[in-house]
Amino acid sequence: MSKTPLKFAKKKPAKAAPTPHSKPWHVLVVDDEAMIHEVTRLSLKNILVDDRPVELYSCYSGAEARDYIGQHNDIALILLDVVMETNDSGLRLVEYIRNTLKNHGVRIVLRTGQPGDAPEESVIEKYDINDYKEKTELTRKKLYTLLHSSLRAYDNYAAMQNQCKSMENILNASSNIISKDLNRAHNFIEELLHQTQLIFGQSGENASGSAALKITGKSVDLKFTRGSLSNISQEKLLEDNALIRSYLINRLEHGSPNIVIDDSCMIYELTYDNSTQWILFFQGMSVKQLNDQHLASIFAKNSETALRNIELINEIETTQKEIVYLLGEAVESRSKETGNHVRRVCSCCEKLALLAGVETKEASLFGKASALHDIGKVAIPDNILHKPGRLTPEEREIMCTHAQIGYNILKSSSRSLIKSGAIIAHEHHECWDGTGYPLGKKGSEIHLYGRIAAIVDVFDALSSKRCYKEIWPKEDVYAFMEEKSGVMFDPDLIKLLLDNFDEFYKLVQRYQ
Repeated sequence: MSKTPLKFAKKKPAKAAPTPHSKPWHVLVVDDEAMIHEVTRLSLKNILVDDRPVELYSCYSGAEARDYIGQHNDIALILLDVVMETNDSGLRLVEYIRNTLKNHGVRIVLRTGQPGDAPEESVIEKYDINDYKEKTELTRKKLYTLLHSSLRAYDNYAAMQNQCKSMENILNASSNIISKDLNRAHNFIEELLHQTQLIFGQSGENASGSAALKITGKSVDLKFTRGSLSNISQEKLLEDNALIRSYLINRLEHGSPNIVIDDSCMIYELTYDNSTQWILFFQGMSVKQLNDQHLASIFAKNSETALRNIELINEIETTQKEIVYLLGEAVESRSKETGNHVRRVCSCCEKLALLAGVETKEASLFGKASALHDIGKVAIPDNILHKPGRLTPEEREIMCTHAQIGYNILKSSSRSLIKSGAIIAHEHHECWDGTGYPLGKKGSEIHLYGRIAAIVDVFDALSSKRCYKEIWPKEDVYAFMEEKSGVMFDPDLIKLLLDNFDEFYKLVQRYQ
């Protein structure tokens, strides 16, 4: 195989000379006649296609071409002879390119000097080729036309494939963002920087980098950096990048568009709420093509929608949790307990759940839901609920109904916070040995939430002042909790509490 690149004349003022940055078209001539290579090269001398030079490469057999094509994936056009070492060498090469290499982008033009060996109609019908020419047809003028139409078709196909790939990347990025626990704006912005770089970023000398600036009122703060901008200071970022400086100035004076693209830099702005915006800056990005710019704009707008949805979800969750917390405080207030009991129970439940290996998000949800553990006390008469002394057996029986009542109040909800609260309200008086109420469950039959809440509720009751008792001494609390291990309480969970006893005790005393 020999390489015979075209030499381009520096004359012809009607056509601009190719610049060093013009990527040449890669055209392969496959023919067993040396004269065909020479004629083709002379016919295409000095040709530019869309201001890009053409480089011709030569292979002299189907086998040689097979090896060459397998090692080069940037061939735009193949001018292919049908009959070489065998009568169907060219046709077998077509099958190899399309079926084995799965290369459907390269334009293939069959050229034959013996059309009877490969009739045009049957070849076009059976083989995935783009044109069929007899060698006698290919005058310089026709070859010139063929070259332009074929290379432009290849370029259009490549652009379409790139657009499809970009769309696939955007869909994958959206899926990755959705699948992750991005329930905070900061988490979302960090992941968005990462996914945008994956879609549009470049590597090598022009490695991509990104930064996120948070704007609150007139305050601008650099929050996150990635890639080639990692660890850059805010002062340095603004000093080195005229585009972002101009964007911030124009934004304050005249407002700004959602997205700005300049050469290899890109900026887009996301509105989080009425007082907060995020400015995302990227450098070293491959967004020069119009289609890429359009896709980048779509991605930016979708990202803003996602960020606003996160804001709305957070607002709903915050409101829900606040209502649950206030409801728990209201119940304790009726029992002549302060809201601090709810704070203590919530904090200790979350801490013990984390020590038990519960995932952070679930532990936080469980901690907040534990505010509802005594919700059923709303149905207990005041004379029993406020009694300072020991309850009679009859009064005790009525008091014990609060667990089932609490469950009945909460059980119909489909919300995870309320559902967790229903479990806690129902099972926080069950005992490890099966002597608890209302279901008499034992051991691991009791939900983990119920086992943790049972420990924390008793621990807080002993460590705090109640209407019917004073605070127990610290050592007495420790001794009681240890004594009830395996009786009232899950022994593994009790061990976690006792191993971290001082931390739990300080947590309770903090909210007295």
